Amino acid sequence: MEYKLSKVDSKSFHNYTFDQPLDKTSVFFGQNGSGKTALSKYIKKLNPEHTRTFDSIYVEENIKKSETIFGTTLIIGKAQIDKSDSIRKTGEKIEQLKDSIFKTQDDISKTKSLFNKQMRAIIDDVKNDFHTHKVYQKPNSKDDPLGAYNLWIDEIDKYKEIKSNFSSSKEIDNVLVSLNNRKNNLMKILPNFNLVREKELMGSLKQVVLKPESSVTSSVFEWLKRGAELHNLEKKEVPDEQICLFCGNEFFTETVSKNVHDRINSEYALLISTIDNAVKELHDALTQLSGIQEDSLVEQVRSAQESIKIVLAVLEKKSKSTDKVIELNQKAFSNVHLLNSAIEMLLKKINDEINEKNQEKTLIGNLTKKQIGKRLSEDVSIKENIDKLNNSTSILDEQSKSLQLLEKKITNLKNENNDLEGFMELVNKTLQSLGLCFKLKFSEREANGFDIVLRNNDEKSISASSLSEGEIRLLAFIKFYFSLFEQYIPNDDRKKMNVNLI
Repeated sequence: MEYKLSKVDSKSFHNYTFDQPLDKTSVFFGQNGSGKTALSKYIKKLNPEHTRTFDSIYVEENIKKSETIFGTTLIIGKAQIDKSDSIRKTGEKIEQLKDSIFKTQDDISKTKSLFNKQMRAIIDDVKNDFHTHKVYQKPNSKDDPLGAYNLWIDEIDKYKEIKSNFSSSKEIDNVLVSLNNRKNNLMKILPNFNLVREKELMGSLKQVVLKPESSVTSSVFEWLKRGAELHNLEKKEVPDEQICLFCGNEFFTETVSKNVHDRINSEYALLISTIDNAVKELHDALTQLSGIQEDSLVEQVRSAQESIKIVLAVLEKKSKSTDKVIELNQKAFSNVHLLNSAIEMLLKKINDEINEKNQEKTLIGNLTKKQIGKRLSEDVSIKENIDKLNNSTSILDEQSKSLQLLEKKITNLKNENNDLEGFMELVNKTLQSLGLCFKLKFSEREANGFDIVLRNNDEKSISASSLSEGEIRLLAFIKFYFSLFEQYIPNDDRKKMNVNLI
């Protein structure tokens, strides 16, 4: 390819043209700033793939001094400089990432500590509520509080057969007191009124009994019965004469006994006694019904009260007209029987609940564990710490993965085969052939870097910063020269150049 300077318009040149083509070897010289670099850039643009330029820019891009506290080393070649920069930057990222990982781990440690402390407080509160000390925190809760938390949550399902959700043993005791109070208020209504008693009462109401002139009232009837029992009038072996325990008078036992017996066993007296006893029991039943406070029995209680009042009205009517037949509906007590059936069913349910609660008291440890799990699952602060811990753990996982990738990258960069040993041998032979007193040696401090050592028996190291600008440019030119060849074998004259213009 023929190279000409045509319409050069860069820096010191303004539409400059030189008609003659450049020779194989052309020399430009001039003062600093006269345009030598501008011309070299212009020529390179004519055929960039096959043109190489050695200038100050090349030196800057291919020679780098790496300064450390141990001294200054040289990195030669743009690829090696880029690689060294990449290693350095990657190393800096690794250190920054390690700092971030340390902070994240510290955050996780603090969150775990707070998390575990909060769980401990809730566990102690529930244990105190249930008055038990036989429940303990889950193992490894300090290092893995989330794992301990999940084990407590599992307790909720594990003891799901415990139907109650009591938060303390006091609550269980209160419920048991309430259940027993309900049970005591639910006794059977008119327990002595079975079918036989009801038929007998209906039969008595149908009896026609004339009221005798010497009749006795119900209270006198009862008084005579107690007096006969007190004086043993019904027994065979008694004294012929006795002293009345009420008035102190003497009386003949046989005469008084016959008189009292006749009065007590009169048909009218028996009827009045039957009615009065039934009335008393019915009034007691009304009092009992007024004390039943079960919502589920409101209608049955009301119906039973109405039925009893009807029966009381019939009995009152009979007591006033003993000589008349009074009818009582055969279903007069049916509402009472229905209520008693409902009471029996409710009592069974209450007894079952009492047994269940007593069973829960015997299994207080299991109920405590279940309640701890429930309290932990509902605590807002616990949920916040779980979210924070999960988030920090996720961040730490990503940071750890990034660290692994960066460490792998820096290892690969350091282990790349760049044939630096062959290059170093070529440079050192060139320096020796030029009579220079120093040579390159692989640096132990900088990957892909070289230390400068003197050519003597001791191979004393000197700082790369002590090299002159000319020596630095010479090293850059040697690098430039060898880069012109596709292949250069040390101790061999075979060279193959892949450029058209230098």
